[in-house]
Amino acid sequence: MALLAVLALGASWWLVSALATARNRTSLELAQNARVLAEAKQAVLGWVVEQAMTDNYPGRLPCPEPSAHVGTANEGVAAPYAATGTTCSVAAGTVGIGRLPWKTLGTDMLRDAVGEPLWYAVTVGSTGWALQTSATVLSINSNKTGGLTFDGGTVVAVIIAPGRPLNINPTAAQAAAGCTARTQSRSATPPDYRDYVECHNLAGNAFVRTVVSNATQRVFNDQLVTITAQEVVTAIENIIHKRIRASVVPQLQAVAYTGAEWGLTALTPVFPYMARFQNAGTFNPDTYQGNVGTSQGLLPVHAQTCNSLTTGRCDTNFNTASAFVQWTTASITAVQTAGTATTFTADCTSSTVLLVRCTINYSQVLCLLTCGINSTFRVRADARYVGRTFKTLNTAGASATPNATAYTSGLSLSAALQNDANASARVTYTGTFNGGSATGICGFLIALLCSGSGTVTIPIAVFQDHAFLNPTSADSWYWFMANKWYEVSYFSVAASHLPSGATHNCTSAGDCIALASAAAPNVASNISSMVVFAGRSLTNTSRPNSTLSDFLEDVSGYASPAPNRDGDRNFAEGTYARKTYNDRFYTLTNY
Repeated sequence: MALLAVLALGASWWLVSALATARNRTSLELAQNARVLAEAKQAVLGWVVEQAMTDNYPGRLPCPEPSAHVGTANEGVAAPYAATGTTCSVAAGTVGIGRLPWKTLGTDMLRDAVGEPLWYAVTVGSTGWALQTSATVLSINSNKTGGLTFDGGTVVAVIIAPGRPLNINPTAAQAAAGCTARTQSRSATPPDYRDYVECHNLAGNAFVRTVVSNATQRVFNDQLVTITAQEVVTAIENIIHKRIRASVVPQLQAVAYTGAEWGLTALTPVFPYMARFQNAGTFNPDTYQGNVGTSQGLLPVHAQTCNSLTTGRCDTNFNTASAFVQWTTASITAVQTAGTATTFTADCTSSTVLLVRCTINYSQVLCLLTCGINSTFRVRADARYVGRTFKTLNTAGASATPNATAYTSGLSLSAALQNDANASARVTYTGTFNGGSATGICGFLIALLCSGSGTVTIPIAVFQDHAFLNPTSADSWYWFMANKWYEVSYFSVAASHLPSGATHNCTSAGDCIALASAAAPNVASNISSMVVFAGRSLTNTSRPNSTLSDFLEDVSGYASPAPNRDGDRNFAEGTYARKTYNDRFYTLTNY
């Protein structure tokens, strides 16, 4: 009996020790995986930050390693890679999945507790966070959310410690949750992701942390760490701020109407009306067309050309009778302002909303046989909506074509922004027709009549998009437009520096913008135009939306309860704090 008791006690000790060892091993593996996954996450975010300094898509994530790289000299290198395929490793839908591209990230090959390399999944393509091909155009800004679902929330990427291979034989409930029967074999080259990760619905962009009944029917042993959109944007926010100051602010300063062709100077800049931030309680940028009378709102980045970069803010009716910017035909006039011609007629009835066309006839009685006649003309026309977006004036775009025996001189094209309901620009084209044909010769030096004619044409294309609106990938501000950071850039202009301004001098008009700073006692009160970069949402609300408080933060300690949201000319800049304040202010013009 004593011997049996000793044997029973020994067996119990062995069983408890074995169970304790298994539990300890699992705990140690989980802890080891957590450390490796955290290291991998920091490596990915570090790569994002490094690329954000110069990349056309700051915030983009790397693609996974293509399976074809495994076992080659390119092992650990992310797609796209010309030597082994130009696309991101796409398993299904818009999810790229493959091994973590450790060499691209600048780390050693990171492995989980059982020695398996880590796996990595990210959304790819135009709606994702990684380049599907080298030609993909991304749109990453602080409004963008994750593309992957993870336990009911959204993330942009997951990193996976795959653990040991499993013989997956799911129950009906587990199959309904996305688990597929499979005996995982890890000897194949290249590797198949299904032999490493389990129960994730890649077609639905869905990943999970646990699976129903997994404790009794083992079908899932992945350990994951996620990367969220907020983590990515937070990591690059300071870089975005620096890039806006370096490459975007100079462009915004240049889009002001200041040249002699507009009748303005650098001291009297005029900006177009802002696109309205909201209307009737909804976010309503009106394809980013400026709204007449609006001095605060979104940048009026409406473009005449439609392409992948300008989708959603372009003129789909460009060069048709319904074009956004067009001539107001009733405004077209042509007159003689000087010259020896005694009669002058002009017919502009063939003009359209896209082209001013005036046929001019002029004559002089008893002129020199050499037809020393001349007629100085002025053609005027109003082009609607020029003051609702950023335009340049092609001063060589108009033409005056005389008859065969005459010539032109002194041609000049200018435009002046008007204070009217159409935010028009009044174009004035002047020049002189010289000479003509002699008829009815009456003497050696004198002809009975000299006459001439000519045609003046001014296409609406004399108004062209400012380069800021439709940059090429080589332009330093391309990243700003391609990633739609204008969605979170709030623009304010003193009323006197809008097309409706009388003096275009906010100091004399008394309507300059004031910016108080929490970091200094002084208040700048001579600002004529300013842009505010709103950064990411600190309230975790989905944007864009019509709630300005989800974009701009309040700053306590000022007389106005919400100085940055009340629509007046007074703004307040707080001290940058990652969790409570992230607005950045940029003065464009001042006195």
